[in-house]
Amino acid sequence: MRIYLTQIDNRSYLGILRSPKFFLKKFIYLIRDWGYPYDYSYGEDGGNRYIKKQLEINSNQHEELKELRKKLGKYFPNIGGCLLPHPGKAVVTKKAFDGKVKDMDDNFVENVKSFVVHLLSKEMLIAKRIHNKTLTGEDIVKYIKAYVDLLKKGEYPSPQTAFQATAEVGRGEAIKRAFEFYKDQMDEFLYSGEHISMNDFETYHKRCRIAARDKLKRTSKLLILEHECECVRNLDILIKEEYKKWRKILDEQIQNLVLQQKARRAAAAEEEANSSLSKLKSVGTGIGIGIGTAAITFFQINKYLKTKT
Repeated sequence: MRIYLTQIDNRSYLGILRSPKFFLKKFIYLIRDWGYPYDYSYGEDGGNRYIKKQLEINSNQHEELKELRKKLGKYFPNIGGCLLPHPGKAVVTKKAFDGKVKDMDDNFVENVKSFVVHLLSKEMLIAKRIHNKTLTGEDIVKYIKAYVDLLKKGEYPSPQTAFQATAEVGRGEAIKRAFEFYKDQMDEFLYSGEHISMNDFETYHKRCRIAARDKLKRTSKLLILEHECECVRNLDILIKEEYKKWRKILDEQIQNLVLQQKARRAAAAEEEANSSLSKLKSVGTGIGIGIGTAAITFFQINKYLKTKT
């Protein structure tokens, strides 16, 4: 049994993978239906030894095969392997087989579990990068779902199809990042604590939308290619929905502000009217007291004059 390395080169897969945008720190050949466990045992140990043996360069090889092995060693400095047994008779003979683990041989399932544990080990958990971007856990899940959708079609996807699926997910993430940039800029502006007029809002919205588009267009051309207009259009749809939401909130805030201003003016007018009325009452009381005092004084003087006569 041997690895068909020439297929990698002939189908241009190597050309895609060796791009800096698809740099892989670890390349693992996962070989299923391994039939020689007495030579190379199942799992990573046997797989690593087998791959190392297959990639050796010797004088008996054709120059093309030597060159291919040199390329693999150059672009994939850490190459390993894992050997898996056949998944079981039910997998190939059961017409209604739908991938249920219970229908697989226990030996196959146990070896797959060991391989998964190996993949998720501390030594293997290296930050993954695609298109010069470090992937998050959420990103990886999206890529896995895209690849699973390809495999559900029942045919092994070509490298070009796999690349297209990768690019599609990458475009979606680029649109998401550009939209998040727009939202962050608008949030910072709207929550600044300063009074914001509708004109200020419209001006800043247009400025942030242009900046978000520029951020999207700076995404790797390998991702965008002929899809740039479509990506910008999808970004604009997201921005438009966010704009409507903020516009509605701002309209309500402006209406509330107008109502508050009217209420304050009405309260001030009422307070001023009450103050004027109080002043008028004070003046009337003063006049009344003055007349009364004058009357009392005149009465006392008149009484005094009568006693003297």
